Amino acid sequence: MGEIRFTAKEIIFTLCSIVFFFQQYLELYVSSYFSYYDEIISIIMLAVYLIKIIRKGLDSFDKYFIVLLLCFTLFGIIGNFTAKIQENWKPILIDWFLCIKIFFIFVGSFTFLKSFSYTEKERIVKRLSYLLYIFISIAFIFAVINLFYKTSMSSDPRYGLYSFRFISMNPGMFSYTFYFIMFIFTINILYCKDFSKKVNLFFIIIALLTWISTLRTKAFIFAIVYLFLYFIFVIKKLFKFNFIYLILIIAISIYIGYDQYLFYYVENDTARAKFLEYGFVNFNAYFPLGSGFGTFGTSVAFDYYSQLYYNYGMNLVHGLEPGIGGFSSDTFWPAIIGQFGLIGLLFYLGLLFIVFKFMFKESKYEKIGIFSILFIFICFIVASLATSVFFHPITLSVFFVIPLAFNKKEVTIQ
Repeated sequence: MGEIRFTAKEIIFTLCSIVFFFQQYLELYVSSYFSYYDEIISIIMLAVYLIKIIRKGLDSFDKYFIVLLLCFTLFGIIGNFTAKIQENWKPILIDWFLCIKIFFIFVGSFTFLKSFSYTEKERIVKRLSYLLYIFISIAFIFAVINLFYKTSMSSDPRYGLYSFRFISMNPGMFSYTFYFIMFIFTINILYCKDFSKKVNLFFIIIALLTWISTLRTKAFIFAIVYLFLYFIFVIKKLFKFNFIYLILIIAISIYIGYDQYLFYYVENDTARAKFLEYGFVNFNAYFPLGSGFGTFGTSVAFDYYSQLYYNYGMNLVHGLEPGIGGFSSDTFWPAIIGQFGLIGLLFYLGLLFIVFKFMFKESKYEKIGIFSILFIFICFIVASLATSVFFHPITLSVFFVIPLAFNKKEVTIQ
């Protein structure tokens, strides 16, 4: 009998990952129904996680995770009925799912991939890498053309050049895709041998150059951060991870993102600036619980047009007008602060903390695993200072494939 090259569960996970990566393009060019894809996967992953709990019970991580999740949910709903801004259960439930589906994606994917062998994970990563090699090669060719000629893929001019959006709606959306690309290319280092290592490094460089072609500040910053981490983990192999470093990295990430904060929230009178301003106003007005789910800063709050927007005059802000909403969900932390107050903020931070701590502990036996997690952690923390990155499908796609970096025997978190 011939060697089995690809099992059924590998095919399922690989195809789900591919559709996740291309979701924005499928939604844009094929059908708007693809906008529901991340919700469908989130529900499936939640089911996988719940089945695991029913069959095997709770480990220490599960206990902390579920307690924090329930507290976040409970106090958020209490905020709804004390503030009396949004008491309709439909937008409350939709917004609740929007806020926490990223966690369902991760715990479900981790549970599913625990049954995969090292070889099965290797085959998935390699096939995803091959696909992304093709994608980034095509994008790079057009990025080079974009340097000399204005095309339909060109966007706003910066630094005397046209920024590059490829086939995304804008350069910012194209920039998002590199979180997934760089993560896959990085964990592929684990599985590369000899010549394939050089090939993978070549595409890492091509990807970074293409990322920079978006001419977004974060792209320049993240490319530098990536090269720095690559030097530490891959070339010098100097870094032994200590959790104290994570705190320092958080501080550095916030410092790196400070210029983004100034640009979007201080130096310009934008929708983002208004979200921050009135997010704190709402924080104080409904202290300490906030105004609850579906009331401020999220797409649901806009779709069901929150009374708070009229109260604060935000209905007159460009991009936030009723029925238009070009910038209706353009921030993350102002939404969390405004909707959930101090108590909800602490529980949400707690969820992010234990999930990322879990990731680092699961990957601590391999430097490349730490490298990949550390890089996307920095990307998401910095990006969240100016965008709603934790609500974005591409972030969900990264959380879906993160367990591929846990290529050693699983350990119990104490």
